Amino acid sequence: MRGGAEAQKRVTGTGTGTGTGTGTVNGYRARTTVNPTEGNWLKPSTYVWSTSGGVVEVCGGGFDVAASWSNWFQLAEKCATYAGAGEVCVRRHERSHRGVPQERGQIAVHPAKGKWIEPRTVRVGAVNDGTTTSKSLDLCDPSCTRRSANWSATVHRNLVGPGSGFEGFASASFALPSGTVKTLKASYS
Repeated sequence: MRGGAEAQKRVTGTGTGTGTGTGTVNGYRARTTVNPTEGNWLKPSTYVWSTSGGVVEVCGGGFDVAASWSNWFQLAEKCATYAGAGEVCVRRHERSHRGVPQERGQIAVHPAKGKWIEPRTVRVGAVNDGTTTSKSLDLCDPSCTRRSANWSATVHRNLVGPGSGFEGFASASFALPSGTVKTLKASYS
Protein backbone atom coordinates (compact mmCIF):
# COMPACT_ATOMS: atom_id res chain seq x y z
CA MET A 1 0.00 0.00 0.00
CA ARG A 2 1.11 3.48 -0.76
CA GLY A 3 -0.56 6.49 0.79
CA GLY A 4 -0.54 8.55 3.89
CA ALA A 5 -2.51 10.53 6.41
CA GLU A 6 -2.43 14.13 7.49
CA ALA A 7 -4.28 16.46 9.83
CA GLN A 8 -4.73 20.04 8.69
CA LYS A 9 -5.60 23.05 10.81
CA ARG A 10 -8.35 25.37 9.61
CA VAL A 11 -7.14 28.86 10.38
CA THR A 12 -8.92 32.20 10.39
CA GLY A 13 -6.53 34.76 8.95
CA THR A 14 -5.43 37.89 10.84
CA GLY A 15 -6.11 40.14 7.89
CA THR A 16 -2.46 40.91 7.22
CA GLY A 17 -2.70 39.64 3.67
CA THR A 18 0.65 37.91 3.97
CA GLY A 19 -0.74 34.43 3.33
CA THR A 20 1.38 32.98 6.11
CA GLY A 21 -1.51 31.12 7.76
CA THR A 22 -1.29 33.02 11.03
CA GLY A 23 -4.46 33.59 13.02
CA THR A 24 -6.92 31.67 15.11
CA VAL A 25 -7.32 27.91 14.75
CA ASN A 26 -11.03 27.26 14.35
CA GLY A 27 -11.09 23.61 13.34
CA TYR A 28 -9.27 20.63 11.96
CA ARG A 29 -9.76 18.27 9.09
CA ALA A 30 -8.13 14.93 8.42
CA ARG A 31 -7.40 13.21 5.17
CA THR A 32 -6.24 9.70 4.37
CA THR A 33 -4.95 8.82 0.92
CA VAL A 34 -4.50 5.30 -0.40
CA ASN A 35 -3.29 4.17 -3.81
CA PRO A 36 -4.24 0.54 -4.46
CA THR A 37 -2.06 -1.22 -6.99
CA GLU A 38 -3.63 -2.33 -10.25
CA GLY A 39 -6.29 -4.97 -9.75
CA ASN A 40 -6.21 -4.71 -5.95
CA TRP A 41 -8.31 -2.97 -3.31
CA LEU A 42 -7.97 -1.70 0.23
CA LYS A 43 -10.63 -1.69 2.95
CA PRO A 44 -9.70 0.55 5.87
CA SER A 45 -11.63 -0.62 8.93
CA THR A 46 -11.01 2.32 11.27
CA TYR A 47 -9.58 5.76 10.86
CA VAL A 48 -8.71 7.61 14.08
CA TRP A 49 -7.00 10.87 14.83
CA SER A 50 -6.54 13.20 17.76
CA THR A 51 -6.37 16.95 18.05
CA SER A 52 -6.65 17.40 21.80
CA GLY A 53 -6.14 14.01 23.39
CA GLY A 54 -9.48 12.61 22.26
CA VAL A 55 -9.83 9.83 19.72
CA VAL A 56 -12.51 10.07 17.05
CA GLU A 57 -13.61 7.13 14.91
CA VAL A 58 -14.41 8.52 11.51
CA CYS A 59 -15.30 5.52 9.39
CA GLY A 60 -16.02 2.56 11.63
CA GLY A 61 -17.03 -0.59 9.77
CA GLY A 62 -14.82 0.17 6.83
CA PHE A 63 -15.37 1.15 3.24
CA ASP A 64 -13.98 -0.12 -0.04
CA VAL A 65 -11.37 1.91 -1.85
CA ALA A 66 -10.65 0.42 -5.25
CA ALA A 67 -8.26 1.40 -7.98
CA SER A 68 -9.84 3.94 -10.29
CA TRP A 69 -8.92 1.98 -13.41
CA SER A 70 -8.57 -1.58 -14.58
CA ASN A 71 -6.57 -3.47 -17.18
CA TRP A 72 -7.74 -3.66 -20.76
CA PHE A 73 -9.80 -6.82 -21.26
CA GLN A 74 -9.80 -8.42 -24.71
CA LEU A 75 -13.31 -9.09 -26.05
CA ALA A 76 -12.64 -9.86 -29.72
CA GLU A 77 -9.71 -10.86 -31.91
CA LYS A 78 -9.30 -11.62 -35.60
CA CYS A 79 -5.96 -12.75 -37.07
CA ALA A 80 -5.05 -13.58 -40.65
CA THR A 81 -1.88 -14.94 -42.24
CA TYR A 82 -0.89 -13.77 -45.71
CA ALA A 83 1.57 -15.70 -47.89
CA GLY A 84 4.62 -13.61 -48.66
CA ALA A 85 3.83 -11.08 -45.91
CA GLY A 86 3.11 -12.49 -42.45
CA GLU A 87 0.35 -12.24 -39.85
CA VAL A 88 -1.92 -9.35 -38.89
CA CYS A 89 -4.17 -9.33 -35.81
CA VAL A 90 -6.89 -6.89 -34.85
CA ARG A 91 -8.12 -6.84 -31.26
CA ARG A 92 -10.88 -5.07 -29.37
CA HIS A 93 -10.39 -4.30 -25.67
CA GLU A 94 -12.49 -2.61 -23.00
CA ARG A 95 -11.80 -1.29 -19.50
CA SER A 96 -13.11 1.09 -16.85
CA HIS A 97 -11.06 4.22 -16.25
CA ARG A 98 -12.16 6.34 -13.27
CA GLY A 99 -15.62 4.85 -13.61
CA VAL A 100 -15.86 5.61 -17.33
CA PRO A 101 -16.04 2.64 -19.73
CA GLN A 102 -13.50 2.84 -22.56
CA GLU A 103 -12.89 0.84 -25.73
CA ARG A 104 -9.64 0.29 -27.62
CA GLY A 105 -8.77 -1.05 -31.05
CA GLN A 106 -5.35 -2.54 -31.74
CA ILE A 107 -3.49 -3.66 -34.84
CA ALA A 108 -0.51 -5.99 -34.38
CA VAL A 109 1.67 -6.97 -37.32
CA HIS A 110 4.07 -9.91 -37.39
CA PRO A 111 5.90 -9.78 -40.72
CA ALA A 112 7.48 -12.94 -42.13
CA LYS A 113 11.30 -13.00 -42.22
CA GLY A 114 12.56 -10.59 -44.87
CA LYS A 115 9.01 -9.30 -45.59
CA TRP A 116 7.00 -6.25 -44.57
CA ILE A 117 3.46 -5.13 -43.78
CA GLU A 118 2.36 -1.50 -44.05
CA PRO A 119 -0.28 -0.54 -41.40
CA ARG A 120 -2.56 2.26 -42.60
CA THR A 121 -5.41 2.76 -40.11
CA VAL A 122 -6.73 1.37 -36.86
CA ARG A 123 -10.30 2.01 -35.73
CA VAL A 124 -12.49 1.29 -32.72
CA GLY A 125 -16.23 1.75 -32.51
CA ALA A 126 -19.68 0.41 -31.94
CA VAL A 127 -22.99 -0.08 -33.66
CA ASN A 128 -25.53 1.05 -31.09
CA ASP A 129 -29.23 0.68 -31.97
CA GLY A 130 -28.34 0.87 -35.67
CA THR A 131 -26.06 3.91 -35.39
CA THR A 132 -22.32 3.48 -35.96
CA THR A 133 -19.81 5.67 -34.13
CA SER A 134 -16.05 5.21 -34.12
CA LYS A 135 -12.64 6.77 -33.74
CA SER A 136 -9.78 6.15 -36.18
CA LEU A 137 -6.06 6.70 -36.12
CA ASP A 138 -4.30 7.41 -39.42
CA LEU A 139 -1.05 5.44 -39.31
CA CYS A 140 0.11 7.06 -42.55
CA ASP A 141 0.36 10.54 -41.11
CA PRO A 142 2.73 11.99 -42.19
CA SER A 143 3.63 8.93 -44.28
CA CYS A 144 3.06 5.18 -44.32
CA THR A 145 5.79 3.00 -42.87
CA ARG A 146 6.55 -0.54 -43.97
CA ARG A 147 7.08 -2.62 -40.83
CA SER A 148 9.57 -5.48 -41.12
CA ALA A 149 9.50 -6.35 -37.39
CA ASN A 150 6.70 -7.01 -34.92
CA TRP A 151 4.78 -3.78 -34.29
CA SER A 152 1.46 -2.57 -32.90
CA ALA A 153 -0.64 0.58 -32.55
CA THR A 154 -3.84 1.43 -30.70
CA VAL A 155 -6.68 3.92 -30.68
CA HIS A 156 -9.15 4.34 -27.82
CA ARG A 157 -12.16 6.39 -26.76
CA ASN A 158 -14.87 6.52 -24.12
CA LEU A 159 -17.55 3.90 -24.70
CA VAL A 160 -21.16 4.99 -25.01
CA GLY A 161 -23.38 2.58 -23.08
CA PRO A 162 -24.68 -0.29 -25.15
CA GLY A 163 -28.26 -0.17 -26.41
CA SER A 164 -30.51 -3.05 -27.34
CA GLY A 165 -28.67 -3.77 -30.60
CA PHE A 166 -25.00 -3.41 -29.70
CA GLU A 167 -21.93 -4.55 -31.63
CA GLY A 168 -18.47 -3.52 -30.51
CA PHE A 169 -15.71 -3.69 -33.10
CA ALA A 170 -12.12 -2.89 -33.96
CA SER A 171 -10.79 -2.80 -37.50
CA ALA A 172 -7.59 -1.99 -39.34
CA SER A 173 -6.38 -1.53 -42.90
CA PHE A 174 -2.92 -2.39 -44.17
CA ALA A 175 -0.98 -2.98 -47.38
CA LEU A 176 0.90 -6.13 -48.34
CA PRO A 177 4.02 -6.48 -50.51
CA SER A 178 1.76 -7.68 -53.35
CA GLY A 179 0.23 -4.18 -53.45
CA THR A 180 -3.10 -5.38 -52.06
CA VAL A 181 -4.77 -3.28 -49.36
CA LYS A 182 -6.70 -5.38 -46.85
CA THR A 183 -9.12 -4.65 -44.02
CA LEU A 184 -9.53 -6.89 -40.99
CA LYS A 185 -12.31 -6.57 -38.40
CA ALA A 186 -12.84 -8.11 -34.96
CA SER A 187 -16.25 -7.73 -33.31
CA TYR A 188 -18.66 -9.03 -30.72
CA SER A 189 -22.32 -8.47 -29.97
